[in-house]
Amino acid sequence: MKRIVYLSVLFLAVVSCGEKNGYTVKGVYDSAPDNTVVYMSRYMVSEINDMLVPFDSAVVRNGRFAFKGTCEKAEVCFVSSSKVVDGGYVVIEPGVIDFDMTARGVRGGTELNGRMNRFLNEKERLIALRGMCEPAILDVIAPTEEMRDSVVLMASLAGKVFDLYVSNSFHDNAGNGVGHFILTQSVGFASPYMLSGLFEKVPMSLRDKIYELKKKYNNNIIEREKNTQQYIVEAAGAAVETAVGKKYIDFELNSLSGGKVLFSNVVTSCDYTLLLFWGAWDDDASAFMRSVEALRGVFGSNELGLVTISLDASVDNCADAVSVTDGSVVHLCNPAGGSAEVASGYGVTGLPYALLVNRKGTILIRTNSMKDIESKLQELF
Repeated sequence: MKRIVYLSVLFLAVVSCGEKNGYTVKGVYDSAPDNTVVYMSRYMVSEINDMLVPFDSAVVRNGRFAFKGTCEKAEVCFVSSSKVVDGGYVVIEPGVIDFDMTARGVRGGTELNGRMNRFLNEKERLIALRGMCEPAILDVIAPTEEMRDSVVLMASLAGKVFDLYVSNSFHDNAGNGVGHFILTQSVGFASPYMLSGLFEKVPMSLRDKIYELKKKYNNNIIEREKNTQQYIVEAAGAAVETAVGKKYIDFELNSLSGGKVLFSNVVTSCDYTLLLFWGAWDDDASAFMRSVEALRGVFGSNELGLVTISLDASVDNCADAVSVTDGSVVHLCNPAGGSAEVASGYGVTGLPYALLVNRKGTILIRTNSMKDIESKLQELF
């Protein structure tokens, strides 16, 4: 009799434990046809690349699917169909979890899923505000300079609010998977300096490969920002040394057509020489280069020389971009060393950027405006 009672108690304890740690994900996928397979995956980082590793699956019936299981602790997973873009993050924790893939991965039903949902919504709003500052969009929604300033200020304030939200949300969830998720998902969006301090507060038990990867990436952002600030300071001094009225700085770089080109040889062979800094990855800079080339057809290629310096990391990318341009243009590209140093020496902080030099070597204009170049050439010719 005692043995039967003991087994009954043990059975009830196991059942009770299972219910206590059990979870159910009630999924909605209205846009998916019946028999669509949905996967529950862990986001893993290998030595080679990132990957989603499925550990459970469910089949869609009448726009619904469900996952059931048990968990010892809260864990952030990814739910998706064969098209990963249809998926979204969800926190696996005891309880009934609502997850709507049709509504871009909206989740809820449990405390941590509610927190994750709020965070992702705030992040989406910030991305939307930043998108408004893209030049093409800004020109449409803010036709005046005052309106542009207001939009940029609003985006800046939104960024500061998001930083505060990330910090507070992380501290509220530092001991669980959501805190880790908030931190790693904020890299590239929130202030890298603020995130750097939070990374140090992540419990050792949560410092996995994702943590290491994101922390390293965040540190790289900080390092790039420091280098950029240093470059800007140095460029300001270089811009003074190469201001309008000063003499140009001579240099020698490899030409895409072969051999080396000494800038002074071009300067002394033309009445005027345009020195243009650009990059093939930048559509505006590429268009600027072609517009400058068109000017040479108006003012004469013999009287107006054009030397371009590409700041591309690949000679091939640069070569592809200039393959259809005027053969009399001197195209220079030294990604392994030289191009960036020349740009730094002239105090260039943005692309495209151009300088006009006369035969005597005097710098006549420094500008990123085609109108400035056209006006000056009309004055000179």
